[in-house]
Amino acid sequence: MLCLDRVLGFDFRSYVNFTNDRPWLVWMLASCAFLLALTVTICIAAAVPAIGVYGVMNLTPLDFPNIVDTGYPGGYADTLGLRRCCETAAYACWISLKWPVF
Repeated sequence: MLCLDRVLGFDFRSYVNFTNDRPWLVWMLASCAFLLALTVTICIAAAVPAIGVYGVMNLTPLDFPNIVDTGYPGGYADTLGLRRCCETAAYACWISLKWPVF
């Protein structure tokens, strides 16, 4: 990577000196990195939600009649459908990358 940086004319030492001389820039870069990571995490979680313990353990609300769980089991079928759709799309993308390019 150092060779590639030098070929491109990127001087790491001058970059670090520039950033070190501007403490506000360090804070801004860290904040931007955090917000970018947070945004990517939210997008992935929204596109492919976690199944949770009910799905992993193959449980239904009928297995626990004394526990009232109104939120999660009702959307379980929707969550599975969404995950299957995303997994199918990801698999299709993976297959398309395997095809030879002529």
